[in-house]
Amino acid sequence: MDTILELDITREGTGYNVKARSTHGERSGFFELPPLNSKMSEILECIDKVKLLDEKFVKEFGTELFQILFSGVKDLLHQCLDESDHVNIILNMKDPSLNVVPWELSYDPEYKIYLGANPQCSLLRRDQKSTQQFNTIDYPLKVLVIISSPLDLDERGEYQPDPDEIFKLMNPVKLLENKGMVQLDFLERASVDRIQDKLKEGYDILHFVGHGFYDEKTGNGYITIEDSSRNAKNLEGPQVAHLFGVNPPQLVILTACESSPLIPSLLSRKIPAVLAMQYTVLVSVAHQFVERFYSLLVKGDSVLQAVSDARSAVLLNEGVGCTGWFTPVLYAKSLDVLKINTESVPVIPEKVPEQVNIDIDLIGVETFVGRRKDLWSIEKALLEDNLKMAIIKGIGGIG
Repeated sequence: MDTILELDITREGTGYNVKARSTHGERSGFFELPPLNSKMSEILECIDKVKLLDEKFVKEFGTELFQILFSGVKDLLHQCLDESDHVNIILNMKDPSLNVVPWELSYDPEYKIYLGANPQCSLLRRDQKSTQQFNTIDYPLKVLVIISSPLDLDERGEYQPDPDEIFKLMNPVKLLENKGMVQLDFLERASVDRIQDKLKEGYDILHFVGHGFYDEKTGNGYITIEDSSRNAKNLEGPQVAHLFGVNPPQLVILTACESSPLIPSLLSRKIPAVLAMQYTVLVSVAHQFVERFYSLLVKGDSVLQAVSDARSAVLLNEGVGCTGWFTPVLYAKSLDVLKINTESVPVIPEKVPEQVNIDIDLIGVETFVGRRKDLWSIEKALLEDNLKMAIIKGIGGIG
């Protein structure tokens, strides 16, 4: 039996009231948010240096967050855990000061579990509730992967996704497509017009892969798409919501660093759920999380369970000190989003006649990536700079 435990967190003076309720009863608590800047800075420093956090630090910080959040209501949580198969913990909160805290890191020292990454419970953030009803989804689950890779990102020293690399990282999800459980479409040219046109086809999930950042001066989060010249075009929250919300999917996944500040704007439209990143995250770790999430979702797990178990998988594979497991943040206005009808019949895609794979069959290279950047440069020179000829040299048969 699943149990829902809701925590309504509202500001009162310098502190916050907590009202917890479930089928097992109600409790109330109060906490004041202590200065967490030094510990948040330690997380950011490890991310910048691409190193693991000290496990002792993670557990101690997680314990502190747990004691803050469950001050006065801990016994109700424990009762829910003892008497339920699974507990969905919903944090109803709107205060911006609370949104930047990594509550997914909360560690219960008595039960020895991280609330954001444990099969026994799931942690969901919610700043608004929806009464919208969602029908179950028959196979295949329709997923649009938007890969935004402006030509000038690399020149600016910023992360430029390589579509070849993203395709390779998404191979595990392609296996689900081969089974007829997922329809996976890619959009490489991430301009406004192309995104608008593609979304009209109707998708259950929009998965954006690209560059994201947070501007401390403006307090805004941004993702980067492409302009008509294939250079970077930054969109802030309301603009992203306007672009993605015209033909909204049930879930938007933002595999973009520091993209969580965009969540409130996206939820203000008709998008019921958003999964975004609190911090910078390694592409390989992010896709390890996402691959596990998809595989669990199509087998019938709820979005909450799939996210929690995917976090748990990253934690177990990469270690407690890896920031990647608590970086994804899930907000949802309803618990009924993306319910898969597992009784429906998978739609096996039509087989395309096999052709010679030049990389593997002829050259013997299985992980050959990076060609698109060269092709884009040539394309830009020939088509946009109006050059008449390009000389391409390299090893015969490859260059």
